[in-house]
Formats: sequence, structure tokens, C-alpha cells
Amino acid sequence: MRRVLLLALLLAATPATALAHPGDEEESVLPVPLHLLHLGSGSEVTTRASAAPPSATFPRGRGEDLAAPEGPCTGAAKDGMPEGEGHNHQDVTQHRDLRCRIEQVAFLPLTKELEARPDVALGEMDVENDVAAVSVIFPEGGILLFDVSNPAKPVFKSWYRSSQCEGVAFANNCGAFVDLTPDGKTAFIAQQSLSFVPGADPDVADPGPTPTTAPAIEVVDVADLERPRRTQILPVLSQGGVHTARSHVVPGKGTFVFGIANSQGAPGSGIDISRLDEQRKVLVPTARIEIGETHDTFIQNDPVDDRTYLYIAGGFSKGFLVYDVSDPANPKRVAAWNLTPECTRDWYSHTIDVAHRNGRRIVTMPAELFTSTTKQSDAQQALGCGTEVGNGDQPGPLWIIDATDFSKLSQASDTNEQLKAKSEQALISTWTNPAKRAAGNLTFSPHNQQIVGNRIYLSDYHGGVFVLDASDAFEGKAVRPRELGYIVPNGERSNEETRPAAGAQGPPGLAVPRTRGRSSIWDMVHYKGHILAADQIGGFYSLQFAGDDPPAGPGSSPSGGPIAAPGTVKRRRQLRLVRNRLRVGRLRIELRGTRVRDVRRVSFRVNGRLARVDVRRPFRVTLRLRNPRQRFRIAARVMLGFGQRVTLRRTLVSRAPRTTRGR
Repeated sequence: MRRVLLLALLLAATPATALAHPGDEEESVLPVPLHLLHLGSGSEVTTRASAAPPSATFPRGRGEDLAAPEGPCTGAAKDGMPEGEGHNHQDVTQHRDLRCRIEQVAFLPLTKELEARPDVALGEMDVENDVAAVSVIFPEGGILLFDVSNPAKPVFKSWYRSSQCEGVAFANNCGAFVDLTPDGKTAFIAQQSLSFVPGADPDVADPGPTPTTAPAIEVVDVADLERPRRTQILPVLSQGGVHTARSHVVPGKGTFVFGIANSQGAPGSGIDISRLDEQRKVLVPTARIEIGETHDTFIQNDPVDDRTYLYIAGGFSKGFLVYDVSDPANPKRVAAWNLTPECTRDWYSHTIDVAHRNGRRIVTMPAELFTSTTKQSDAQQALGCGTEVGNGDQPGPLWIIDATDFSKLSQASDTNEQLKAKSEQALISTWTNPAKRAAGNLTFSPHNQQIVGNRIYLSDYHGGVFVLDASDAFEGKAVRPRELGYIVPNGERSNEETRPAAGAQGPPGLAVPRTRGRSSIWDMVHYKGHILAADQIGGFYSLQFAGDDPPAGPGSSPSGGPIAAPGTVKRRRQLRLVRNRLRVGRLRIELRGTRVRDVRRVSFRVNGRLARVDVRRPFRVTLRLRNPRQRFRIAARVMLGFGQRVTLRRTLVSRAPRTTRGR
């Protein structure tokens, strides 16, 4: 009976008014927890073809008033987000060459590894100490574990199967999130559950998942990647379950896990803080921050003041909050940011990241947008909050905010007007996709991000993966980040090779039915000069951005330095012609360097005539020596995978056939 009542309450809840003051701890209640409905839902087959016109209420939030220099991949990214009649997001063959300056290095289709339940959908991921963990979100929870000591050749190690998702229509994310400790030996699974109604046991051979997902944080020992084992399921007070659970080492205090427990404003909403007992690998509850709706977190030991700060992306009801958790048992709120506190259901603040540049503390935060048949109220529309809940008829923004001085951001005593004014003042820049494509139902919506150097690596669902140059914005300039790289990964050759398009549909009348596009990139992580990415209904990718030089060896940090300017290559290091000695009477010229993997085509001319090329890497041409002293003028015309063309030249003189030496 309790389960039925809880479901009825969730479905019958009505909107509340906006907060009078941002410091109030009670948040507005949505008609249905739409952010829980859409999590893990993926993209629909068709969406609106263009964005809604910008509102004069908060133009800076959409980036319409910014300088917007184009990057080398801006045009390709526009072309890579097709929409409308004649395009099918589900057809893998229509997404084959949607890329610019990012190449696919490896693809694991996972069809054999997941054959026990091929309809599972993949979600968040984490990478630590050469271990990659990818969450399984539906129709059961769990983790896929990979050895990525060589990120160009990831190796699948095991599938840890957790719990069965509950048996209701909108339960589609029971294995919501996975996080690894820095040593890569312990994993935390955020378990999301809305109704406590158990799902049917899967029709698979044992061992399978446990029968029911309950709101909890699951602790898994993954020291042996081939034999992961559960050490604890820590129940967490909530009605919506735990959406994210991030671990962090707080100096002098130990390892703590910050778990988001969503209850839609009911008692228990907020952040659960637990200490990890590293000997037993169990969590010990420590404190709780009661703040209503939240979505994701970022935790950092601040290099400026040596404090530990918890940054919280606040979903619908907030932009972001900052707490000092240097003493995890006594968290203290220090700042807030929200461009539209007058709106209750416009932008959905999703993930958050922080960087420090030249004395500035910079926050980056994308808003996840999705489609709903629920319209904004007339009063909300009059305020410029959009026309529909979730703003899926608009392109999704990624905001870059100056948080150098927390005192200049909003404080708990501020009014909504003060919160809005301070937030607008702190906003540096806004990025939206260059095609101005409406997000639709998570078709082209920003999702997860990572700052590396002056770049932002961003997953965009069916929009693929972007690499953005944010160097101007990180210097405090009102300049839109420009597109340096772009790809919609596509490993399968045909739809017949793909796994089933798993995932729940939203309840009728509450959200637009959706299916996931091929591909649909929920998350990606930059690691050792590569981009590791998981397709929700595809496989696991290793990608290479043209500006990322692979590190010299294991343990090297990822490259965050400048990329080569468009149309140029640092030839000595990246591409070069190398002379090698062969048997008597022959000479071989090879194309070598760190950019050889990016080469699509190459032609050699020797003394003005085309020469036959061996296309196996490294590309090579073999010359016959006919005279004791022979001169060769060699020109290699190279086309790289991201459209760049380079010509390399070298002149060689052979001394005599028998004394030819490599150099």
C-alpha cells in the first residue's frame, strides 16, 4: 500500500511558487520529478529543427552578445548535427564521417561481453590509475571494468552486475553513477530508485543482479578487475534515490563520499557525506547538507586558500552552490550562482568543473535540456523562462563563470534580485552548439565535461564529443569558446551489428517518448592524451584529438599545451621523412612521427614523378639505386584525417649502392 501511495504522490504533485529568497532550504516541488525521468533517457529520433528566439530577459545566458571566433572545426560541427526530413538518428550508416580533428583509435563493440543481457544501457564513467569504470544504468545497475594502462588499446576485464531496476515505467537509471578512488581499487555506485517497486528478475543465467534497487550507495572492491566484489550497500534516506556519489580525499581527514539524495523537496533532500573506512571498505555516515534538489558535484582542494570546496550543480531549482567541506562533519555554505532565480523549470544545471588560471577561479557548467509536453505557466513565460519545461526547444548552454572571489557571488541572505545581478556580473562566457540546434529530448544536449589545460572536453549525447578552446574565456574575456575538435563516434558498420536500443519510455503525457540515437555519448574522460568514451547503446571508444600528443610513457600527465595552428604541422616532431638502409641497391623513405595515425592519404613524388607507395603504416616508398652517386628530390603530399594538408620535402644524395646508410 505504501508503494502505491508513493507513486500516487509522485504523479499528483503540483508546482509550487518560486523561492522568495535563494537561502531558503525548501525547494519548489515539480509536477513529476522530470529530471529523474530524463536521466539516462537518451535522444529521440526527431526534434525541432531550430532554436527558439533568444529572450531579452537574460541574453548573456545564451551567449548571443559574445564575440564568437570560429575554430578549425566550427563548420564541421555545424554539418555534424543534421536534423529534419531524410535524416535518421538511429541509422549508424548516416553518421560515418561526422568528425573533425578527432579520430577513432579503438572500438570495443561489447556485443559478446554483454550477451547475457544485450539491452543494457551505459552511463557515467570514471578513470583512475589505469582503470576505467563505466556504469550500467538500465534495466539493471552495475559496472563495466577496463584496463586502460594503454588507452589506445583498452581491454575489457569484467562486468559487475548490481541490482535490478524497479518495475515502473519511468525507472530508467538504477545504476546512476560510478566513481573510483584515486588508486582505482574501490568503486562507488549511486543507486537511484523512485518507487521501491521491484522489477522482474532478468531471464538470464546466474549470477545475475539482486532483485531490487533501493536508494543507496553501493561499495565495490575492484582491486582484482576480473573479480569485483560488493563490500557494502549503504541505505540513503530519499524518495528519488542517489544520483551521484563522488569520492574525495580531504587533507588530514581521509577519503569521503558525497552522495546526492534527491527527494523533490521532501525531508532528506541534499548531500549525504560519508567517510570511507579503507580497511573494511565500508562507508560511515558523517554529515548531511539539507538543500533540496541537486544533481551533481565537483570537489577540489583549492590551490589558492588550501580549503576543500564542494561545488554543487543544482538542477532546476539552483544554478550552483559552493560549500566549504574542509571539515566534512561541518560543511559551510560560501556562495551561490543562478542566472534565472525567477524561473523554476527552465535550465537544468547538470555537471560542474573548476579550473584555476592566472589567479582566477573559473567554474564551467553545462545545462542539460530536454523536451516535455508540460508547458511553462503564463507567468513563467512572461518572465522569459521559455515555453516548455526543460527548454528542449532551445540549444543547451555551457556557462563559464568567474568565481575568484566567493564574496562577490550570492550569499544566503541575498534576495533573488541580488542573486540574479551578482550572477550576471560573474558570467564570463556562454557556449552553445555552433549549429544552434535545439536540444530536443536529449538529442543534442550538453552533458558531461572535463577541463584539460585551456580546453573543455564535452559529451553531447547524439551530438558526440566536442573539444573547445576556452583560453580567452579563462582569461576573463567575453569570448565564446571555439570548436577545436568534433566527432560523433560510430564503430558499427550497420544497424545489424549494434546492440538493442535499450531504455525506458517516459509516462504518456509527461515526457515525449524517446529512443537513443546512434551514437549517444553520455560521458567521456580525457586520459593520457586520449579520450575514452562510452556509447549508451554502443560500445567503448578510445579517441584521439589532433592537439593531444600521447605522453612519453606510463604515468605521464595529459597534454594541455597549445595545438598546432590550422594548416601547419611541427614537422620535425609530428611528421617527417626518414631515410632507412635496405639491402644492396635499394633505399627506403618512410613517413614517421606522432601524426602518422592521423594520415588518411599520402602521395610521393621522386624527382617529379609519382612513386608507388606502400600504404601500411609507416607509409613508405622504396627507391632503386642505379648510379654510384644519385640525387633524389622527394616530396610527400599528406592529407590528415581532420582535413589538414601538408607537403614535406627532402633531398637525398646516395654515395654509392654499397655504402648507403640510414640516418
